[in-house]
Amino acid sequence: MPVKNERTRMKETSMSAQVIEYYNQCHVDYKILWKSHQNLCIHFGYFDEQHDSHASALTNMNRVLAQRAAVTHGETVLDAGCGVGGSSIWLAEQCGAKVCGINSYSETWWTTDGS
Repeated sequence: MPVKNERTRMKETSMSAQVIEYYNQCHVDYKILWKSHQNLCIHFGYFDEQHDSHASALTNMNRVLAQRAAVTHGETVLDAGCGVGGSSIWLAEQCGAKVCGINSYSETWWTTDGS
């Protein structure tokens, strides 16, 4: 495996810092425009024939991803980049999964027990 040089490490660190800064700056925008205080979502959603509004597409994204990943009751799921935890909470409530959510912009983590 090739060893990363210092320039590559600095570039990756800079990119990570930019992503973290983006979410730090946009958190309020998501809260207002996405109404994330109500639906706890910070993603674009998944639109289909039955889900043509933004609000329903947000929940539909959780459903579609849970189906694709075949999340089952009691299964442990890592939600990397969980935002405010909406998808993690949805997985715990709807699928009975045990979820660990981590997020880089606020350095928070938490878990659910799936009950």
